[in-house]
Amino acid sequence: MPRPQPQIRLDWRWSCAATMALALGGGLVPASAVHAQVRISTWNIAKLIGDPTAVEEVLAALSDDDRNGFAVAPAILVFEEVTSGAVDDLEAIVDAAAPAGVTYARATYTTSSSEDSSGGAIALFHRTDLFVEVPSGHRDISTGAGRKSDRWQLRLVGYPEPIGTLWVYGCHLKASNDASSAATRLMGAEALRDDIASLGSGVNVVLVGDFNMYTSGEDAYAALTTSGPGVLVDPLGNGDWVGESNAIKHSQSPRDISAGGLTGGAMDDRFDFQLHSPKLGDGTGLDVIAGSYRSVGNDGNHYNEAINAGNNSYFPGQVARSNALADALFDASDHIPVIMDLHLPGVLVAAVDDAIGRTLRGSSVPIEVWVQNTAPAETPWASLPIPVEVVAIDGAAGTGFASAPLAPAVASTSVMLDTATPGEIEVLLEARASGDVVNAVFPLQAIAEVVDHAQPSLEPFGPVDEIEVTFEVEGSGSVSLAIPIYNLGYDGLQSLLEVDSAAVAPGPVSVSSLPAPIAATPGELLLSIDAAAIPAKGWSGVVEIEVSDEDLPGEAMQALYVQLTLVPGSGGIPGDLNGDGIVNGADLAILLGAWGGRGPADLNGDGIVDGADLAILLGNWSTK
Repeated sequence: MPRPQPQIRLDWRWSCAATMALALGGGLVPASAVHAQVRISTWNIAKLIGDPTAVEEVLAALSDDDRNGFAVAPAILVFEEVTSGAVDDLEAIVDAAAPAGVTYARATYTTSSSEDSSGGAIALFHRTDLFVEVPSGHRDISTGAGRKSDRWQLRLVGYPEPIGTLWVYGCHLKASNDASSAATRLMGAEALRDDIASLGSGVNVVLVGDFNMYTSGEDAYAALTTSGPGVLVDPLGNGDWVGESNAIKHSQSPRDISAGGLTGGAMDDRFDFQLHSPKLGDGTGLDVIAGSYRSVGNDGNHYNEAINAGNNSYFPGQVARSNALADALFDASDHIPVIMDLHLPGVLVAAVDDAIGRTLRGSSVPIEVWVQNTAPAETPWASLPIPVEVVAIDGAAGTGFASAPLAPAVASTSVMLDTATPGEIEVLLEARASGDVVNAVFPLQAIAEVVDHAQPSLEPFGPVDEIEVTFEVEGSGSVSLAIPIYNLGYDGLQSLLEVDSAAVAPGPVSVSSLPAPIAATPGELLLSIDAAAIPAKGWSGVVEIEVSDEDLPGEAMQALYVQLTLVPGSGGIPGDLNGDGIVNGADLAILLGAWGGRGPADLNGDGIVDGADLAILLGNWSTK
């Protein structure tokens, strides 16, 4: 039974049931894993001056949002305009909106009186089952207008660094559509870009928040998205977002009227963004799920009007559900959330049958290796399949290729066992994956035993596949004749010899029984002879014996032939081999000449002329 090897890198444990599941084509799933993928949300909550019940309804809707084909509670919630007086109330709303079994923790939160008076600080909440914060990674970054952006270092639970590390930047850049404000935004964007660049290349970064950028031609946008160290990628591309043709991209304002401190103006601006580092789009590890970026509740049909004007079709075919969300967005804030989903990094698990068993020298024996991605993902597209190369290190040859699917699906490939030399073979393999994969090199080990082919013979001193046997049959009843069969040179590294069948033409001879598999001790093919059916002139026929190696890959088959001649018994003295009526030296010479073989000198019919036959002859010695 294939079973996983003990080199798992994560703090996960395997059960016997899981091992059996893989062997049966089921799945190996970490017993303590939480099934989810990473959903990130950013939302300007306007200092929480909107309807708190509506805020809770919107947050609950984020967990139920299946517009992209699946729903999952957000792993990361980033909020802009969170004042020191509102942060505790916001945390209570986040907890109340969380689905059963999901809990959130507030990451490092910093603010000041100047930030409070400039609209509020940035707050981040993360799911405790998916992320932990590394507090030393937090930093406040001044981005102008009395505001500071925040940097957080989060790590996926159960994943090692750097594969599981995600840097999250939350920002709220200067508002207003004038040159001075645009220059302040540029200063802030450059500060963020510099900090991101300081992390080095190949890191997982998302920058989210209310950018307050009016067009894609703005210098601040170029500062973030122009190639070079710290560059960020816009999931919607670097094209324009102005006008009705780009309505699906807009996030501000869901209201067509200003009231209670909330800004109206209707849906006509893309102020809220999620940008990411190129590493989050390279197809490995944490990676953006294509098409998952969206402004929640925006159906693209409400340009320059309230998001709840008329009917909303955000959830296709579900008007009532879409309208309820649109009403909550109208009441909650003057921005709508923007969400994006990430694939989880793959977790490679490989298994091989660790006891391959006996096989024959020179045979072709594939060693099957099973591979699987056991990332704790909710859906098959939430963690990408892992391209795997299985490489023979020792005791095997060749390279196998497979794509490890998300559990419970299983894929397999194979390499070939090295069967050139008899002996115990320790097989060492490696399943290798490239990119950000846990267990990217997964060692495998198995044991096999290679044995030589059996050496069938009808004689004990060398390979003989055909002999002649003359047998004198005494009496008129049933007589047994044993034909010895040898497995020459047998030792523990040689196949047993199996006698598969024996056949003889119709007549006085029939096959009585076949020997058991033959090792060092010869086996006996027993023939039954009907003495009364032997013609007076005797009988001749061929006994054809089919033999083979053990039932192992590459077993060989061979035929042995016994030319059997039966003559009726003379009724004379046992040992009178020349039929002269006396047992003397002439008969002794005949017996010694047939020593070790078969024929009339086999006086006791045990299939070999030896000391037992000599004793019979000497016991009937006479001088007549």
